[in-house]
Amino acid sequence: MSTLSQKEMGNLKVLSVQISKRKPGRRIVKCNDGSVFRISEDAFILNPVSEGDELNETDVRILKESIQKQEVLESAYYLLNYRMRSEAELQNRLLQKGFDLPEIQNAIQSLKKNGYVNDREFAAAFAREKVKNKHIGLKALTYEFLPHKIDSQILALVYKEIYREFPPLELIEYHLRKLRKSGQIKLEPKEKSRIINTLKRKGFEWELIRTVIEP
Repeated sequence: MSTLSQKEMGNLKVLSVQISKRKPGRRIVKCNDGSVFRISEDAFILNPVSEGDELNETDVRILKESIQKQEVLESAYYLLNYRMRSEAELQNRLLQKGFDLPEIQNAIQSLKKNGYVNDREFAAAFAREKVKNKHIGLKALTYEFLPHKIDSQILALVYKEIYREFPPLELIEYHLRKLRKSGQIKLEPKEKSRIINTLKRKGFEWELIRTVIEP
């Protein structure tokens, strides 16, 4: 009998234990009630299960929890393999995959401890990508960050750093060069209004816009 069920005979009898063909790190356990569940290789080594073993409810719960922990971590690694993600984004993506919140939170804590999830590093990289590629101001950048729920103190530092590297007035000048008609010296009221509205949509404050539009 398995070491898991030495204390109490269960009502499930193991009919077979096989290595998963799709995922070698899994064991497929089939029971006499028709149930089939997966267990991780690590759990199998710690709690070996063999044909003929009887499992009680606690045994099954422990085995299933082991695979759930492994699968949520594997899914997290898969998502992080594509690009950096904030803690909030990673949590939402894993919730969409059907994992339970406590499992996700435990996995994220482990990932943070090992340096795979770091909101400070993510925020710096995210801000640089957005400002460099979109040439956006603080309001627009703040909006881009909303889904990520980054700590306000982290964001304050990131904003200071990114707009030191990319001064807002230079970003506005970049847009003006694109928006002005070639050779245009003085802006007509209608054209001026259009440019101001565009710069506002790009996230720039009116006080900054005015210093360039109305020198």
